[in-house]
Amino acid sequence: MTTKKTAAPLALMALLLAGCGQQAAGPQGPGGAGGPPEVSVVPALQRQVQEQDEFTASLEAPDPAAVRRIVGLSLPTAVRTLAPNLAENSIAAVSEFYRSSYRA
Repeated sequence: MTTKKTAAPLALMALLLAGCGQQAAGPQGPGGAGGPPEVSVVPALQRQVQEQDEFTASLEAPDPAAVRRIVGLSLPTAVRTLAPNLAENSIAAVSEFYRSSYRA
């Protein structure tokens, strides 16, 4: 009974080991006649990048009547009115982000 239990794993191992020494056919495979593929190199591009902050906050949508009441106010005052619990530095950051997003 032990011969049957060990014969199957040994046969499987022999099949797996039989393919280990073979090389892939064709120029694309490892060890093929073509060698590694040709690659091109592009010089690095240097340019000005606009920095941008991303804010992930969960602000509730303001009441439409409250939005109508802020028309004509300065941007920081409008943000402060719509989000009264927001810290001053956050009000400045939100105002600047909004301003920079909508410049023509």
